[in-house]
Amino acid sequence: MTQARRPHRNEMVGKALLLLVTAACWLFTATGVASAHAALLTSDPVPGSVAKVAPRQVTLVFGESVRLFDDSIRVIAPDGRRVDAGTPQNLVGEQNAGRVALREDLQPGSYTVAWRAVSADSHIISGAFVFAFGHTSATASVPAVRAAPAISMLYGTARALGYVGYALTVGTAGFVLVCWPAGANHRGVRRLLLAGWITLTTATASALALSGPYQSAGTFSQMFDTSLLSGTLHTPIGGALAQRMVLLAAVGPFLWLLCSQLGRELSPLHERREEAASKQRDIRRGLTAAGVVLAGAIAVNWASAGHAAEGIQVPLALLSDSLHLLSMGLWIGGLVALLVTLKPSPGPKGPTAASVDRFSVLAESCVAVLVVTGIYQSWRGLGSWGAMTGSGYGRLLLLKVGAVVLLVALGALSRRHLVRQRASASARSSAPSRQVVPGTVRVLERADTAPVINPDDPRRLRRSVAAETAVAVIVLAVTTLLTNSAPGRSQAVAAPGSVRPADIRTAVPYDTGGAGPDASGRVVVSLRSAPDTGASQLTAEVINADGRAARVAEVRMAFTLPSRDVGPLRVVLSSVGAGRWTTPAVQLPFPGDWQMAVTVRSSDIDEATRTTSLRIG
Repeated sequence: MTQARRPHRNEMVGKALLLLVTAACWLFTATGVASAHAALLTSDPVPGSVAKVAPRQVTLVFGESVRLFDDSIRVIAPDGRRVDAGTPQNLVGEQNAGRVALREDLQPGSYTVAWRAVSADSHIISGAFVFAFGHTSATASVPAVRAAPAISMLYGTARALGYVGYALTVGTAGFVLVCWPAGANHRGVRRLLLAGWITLTTATASALALSGPYQSAGTFSQMFDTSLLSGTLHTPIGGALAQRMVLLAAVGPFLWLLCSQLGRELSPLHERREEAASKQRDIRRGLTAAGVVLAGAIAVNWASAGHAAEGIQVPLALLSDSLHLLSMGLWIGGLVALLVTLKPSPGPKGPTAASVDRFSVLAESCVAVLVVTGIYQSWRGLGSWGAMTGSGYGRLLLLKVGAVVLLVALGALSRRHLVRQRASASARSSAPSRQVVPGTVRVLERADTAPVINPDDPRRLRRSVAAETAVAVIVLAVTTLLTNSAPGRSQAVAAPGSVRPADIRTAVPYDTGGAGPDASGRVVVSLRSAPDTGASQLTAEVINADGRAARVAEVRMAFTLPSRDVGPLRVVLSSVGAGRWTTPAVQLPFPGDWQMAVTVRSSDIDEATRTTSLRIG
């Protein structure tokens, strides 16, 4: 029967994969509005502008809501003095905008604005730009503000261990409830459940305590600062971590009931055995329902504080992210539980072949969910095929895809070993086995056809499952890195929040249609990286048709990134001599193929605009 069904099943799997690949191609090639996430959209003053009147404040507008700290917006004068006054505040009713007042004694020159904030999905974002008052000048160096390396390392470790704890808890509990109820009595299974719950609880509490110092670039002593902790609890990530602690408090009693009530020995008397089996079925159903609610609630809680909570299609993204995490936990945690129970020991016997087969079916279902949700999350996070290799987020995603493919291949190998082992066990059995595995429900009714795996047999199976588990650890590590990375749609390559391109020099021809040699010629544009600000210095040399410096009335530029629906970012240039125009800082927040529009006005009425492409990043 199995042989007859296999071609049909393979055909269905092939069709499903073809459909998924087609959908992925359509999603990545379809154009859409890119999600800005936490990128700096606009500011006042505008980067590179030269104000005639001293500004009274600096205002920043982001693509999503942000959290500001005391040092979130620093304004540095040419001589290195800070000229921001007071504490940065979000605008009333606009959590995606922040403002800080400036001192009244500003002197002419170029000022550097260095900003640092926390996005709604808990990412640290930062950047810098320059504006001038009166005239341009040299800018002061701005020291970087970041959390201590030890705090960053511990915070990242806590988040990684959170995934490990979730996978161990959910996967092991799922393995017991769905595949092998008798495993509730297995010492190794109980240790896994306890280790998973303790790891997840400790990691959550540590992440909550470290979140404030990490986001505010503080010290370890601030872990016990009640005012900082109170502020953290009012952030999306802090509130989610606090809610997760409440859910984990309910997980403890659930695990105790799972280990104490499920998998009890049944009476040898037929009548009492049937009654006990019926009671075990009811207990198993109740525990399964409670487990689904708790695991699902934690998954939704996790998603609500991550990438899914911001950007496009938030409700669908939350559902997809939750299912992705839940499937990952069931699959990877179940693998660890299977590996532990397959290990030879003098204690209780390991799972039946039927139990391992049921886990194989569960793993296949989890893989299907992971593929569907993974394709959607990839499209939502990247938006284009180019971002797959052009951003750190995309490269991490490729690494995760490769690890998952390897994991699926190893799973297929394990399944083949299982089929061989079951055939060998059936061949050795000359009579139906009456061995009863305590606590199983359907296996009780079919004990004859569910041989227990012999500890001397499954050496190959154990090796294959061990290899799967090792790859699963890599998947968890990459998943943690993905959650700590800004999505490819919004990821900036440079740490300060803007792209630092290599030096670029290009010539753009112009012809305003006016009279005289200065009405036509070319504009030689140079972009040079400015390490102190993370921006780029732009210089334009206007050369007329005679090859001499052209005297024109105005030069303007605007930058647009069509692939991410960014721009136009307008740049104001100042004349610094015959034919030379410059601006101290241009901030291009994303890598990609930018469109640069150059406008030259040679007289009051004659002007022309030409557009060319620039590859940034």
